[in-house]
Amino acid sequence: MASRDPSVHAISLQTIHRVHVQKQPSTYAPPLPKAARDQLITTYAKLHGRSVHNSATLNLTDVQLQSGTLSLTVSVLDFFDFLMFTVFREPQQAVATQLTQYGYSDLAKTCMSLPAHYRALTSPIASLPQLVRAPELPTPLAVSVVVRTTDNFYLLVRRPMATAIGAGYMSVSATGGLEPEDLRSSNPITTCAARELQEELGITVPPEQLSLQFLAAGTTKLQPAILLQAAVPHSAQAIIRTAQQAIDYSHEVAEIIPVNKKLLQPMLQQYTFTELGKFHLGNLH
Repeated sequence: MASRDPSVHAISLQTIHRVHVQKQPSTYAPPLPKAARDQLITTYAKLHGRSVHNSATLNLTDVQLQSGTLSLTVSVLDFFDFLMFTVFREPQQAVATQLTQYGYSDLAKTCMSLPAHYRALTSPIASLPQLVRAPELPTPLAVSVVVRTTDNFYLLVRRPMATAIGAGYMSVSATGGLEPEDLRSSNPITTCAARELQEELGITVPPEQLSLQFLAAGTTKLQPAILLQAAVPHSAQAIIRTAQQAIDYSHEVAEIIPVNKKLLQPMLQQYTFTELGKFHLGNLH
């Protein structure tokens, strides 16, 4: 079942019993050499006070659903390729002007030339499979996890202002991208989700407590993600008390906000959420 929300391309995973992930050689053709890409991204981040770190991600290139099985095809992709796509897929005259003012005229010309590379965006993206099958679009697969506590609170998170993407936005409990090492697991999706919960909130969640909800991509960010829900054996306050010791807490979390289900809708209307975060929290099962 696909989503009726026009801001999100989504496929329901409620009837999925098995996830199969296969890796293939990359067919992604980057618009810039790595050195030029890295210079553009790090200079942009420095001028805007953002924290950036490149790493290997898994680029989703195909999706198939059949007989209760979700089949995903992935290849290795640098996160900086997606970050460059996110920032520069549309003309950024203000950024180009700023780069020129700081003496980076060559980078200014480069950033203004990038939108022409992402030619798949010249026509409307009608579905998630169409998005991930476009060879010039980087679409790294992520997970997005909503935690439900023993006292029936859902944990929302406000992202720090220095975050590379989604700075200052309200979001779900934990998010993160799949990594090549996750493919060593029999279920890379739940392995990644469990790692993000441990690194960002300091909680250990067994795979059987993670349930698949949707495969989705927002029409603005255009990054596919598996949306999951986690029932954890902890109260909201117990998690809040210990989360600051988590390895990535200071990088990924500015504030944890426990909310009961009746107050979720007012929260979604009152605050600015990431598009997938808003969709996820509005469609909990």
